[in-house]
Amino acid sequence: MQSRTAFVPPRVRTSAAQIGRIVRSLLMAAAPLFASQSLQLAPATRSTGFIPANTPSWSNLGDLRIEGHVFNYVAQAGTTVGIFELDSDMCIKILGDNELVFGPPTLSLNPALFINGMTSFRFRARRDTSTASFTLEVWDESSGSYQIAKFTDPKPLVRYNRSNIRFSIGSFYEPTTVNAAIGMLRVYDSAGPTGGSPPQRRITSGYGNLIDFEFEGGLTDSGPYHLNSGLAFSGGSTSFVTTAVLPPVISLDGLPVTVRAGVESVLNAAASFSNSDNPVLTHDWRIVNLPITAPRTLSLISVELNLRPRATRSGNATFSNTVICGQIA
Repeated sequence: MQSRTAFVPPRVRTSAAQIGRIVRSLLMAAAPLFASQSLQLAPATRSTGFIPANTPSWSNLGDLRIEGHVFNYVAQAGTTVGIFELDSDMCIKILGDNELVFGPPTLSLNPALFINGMTSFRFRARRDTSTASFTLEVWDESSGSYQIAKFTDPKPLVRYNRSNIRFSIGSFYEPTTVNAAIGMLRVYDSAGPTGGSPPQRRITSGYGNLIDFEFEGGLTDSGPYHLNSGLAFSGGSTSFVTTAVLPPVISLDGLPVTVRAGVESVLNAAASFSNSDNPVLTHDWRIVNLPITAPRTLSLISVELNLRPRATRSGNATFSNTVICGQIA
């Protein structure tokens, strides 16, 4: 349980009254009904495949979106390691053990974000030709922090042929590969939006239409081109591990929150997200404590809580938002 507290002054007029102690409590559901799998990589391992010549979309690539999940990440000081690479071209890498980089071919400077101390995170890299931009986003599954980096695409009208090229899950030419488990890796030929919740840990439909590795105990590409047919694993045996289920991240916009009596206010928990295979969160807002003369009736299951409180005496108002996260059966 975590709490944030705002001071409530003694006996104030209705128009200026303040209410606020917001208590955030976190509850994770019982044992999962399904335990998804992830591909375990180690510094010596390599996993490489091939995109055949003239593969649709790959041969005329404009918009692009790469989504991934990395957990049990162990930093390797002073090294550059790959997560996903297209030969010596586009890539997702970690530089110097703490900088996540998106390396599209048209940039001399790439979107980069610091991942100091992160051991489990999800990312999304995009090329959006409509806004002439490249973006990189990362969500820390432990702290709930969110970061985004954006760079201008100097050649938004250029489309690229990325067929007849090799790709790797992990490093390609670097001496070592990432020491982590990869929960999923998806590539789309659409940019999609930025912000909101991170990419889902596991999906059973709407697969990446360029590549989709869910790593459910195998190296199957669930996308339409089934690029796993030529996937080769070296430097060790193929190994899969159970994906760790973490407590959901709960976030209330604008904390600490001050709610004025007589004025409608909204507490929004939309930035919360699941750290399990089921992306659906249930929000349960409840009044825990109020000044003696304040109204006490409230129980709302929603991502938002709308308030128009009144207060005539001093005291603290305590609300709780419990987030319950289930599993896919």
